[in-house]
Amino acid sequence: CALPIFTVTKSFHKITPDAGNSTITTIQGGETGAILVLMHSGANGATLTLTNDGTNDNNHALALDGGDIVLANNSTATLIYNGNNWSLISKMINS
Repeated sequence: CALPIFTVTKSFHKITPDAGNSTITTIQGGETGAILVLMHSGANGATLTLTNDGTNDNNHALALDGGDIVLANNSTATLIYNGNNWSLISKMINS
């Protein structure tokens, strides 16, 4: 299942993906300089994928570390909003 557009309402979000896996391609909201931590929360074996936008210039797109990030249970990704898109600060992949 895709959550193509995710809306920020706080600085930390726990996300439980659907059993068929979930994907985030765009994150709306946030102020310049805002830090966002996304955490995969769920033990159903599904994954949460954050899709990298290679151009890094699409509004609210994810400018990751050169590729998509796949989060399994209890993994996190920390992002910062530069006023145009969300860039990766760090990731913790729990395998």
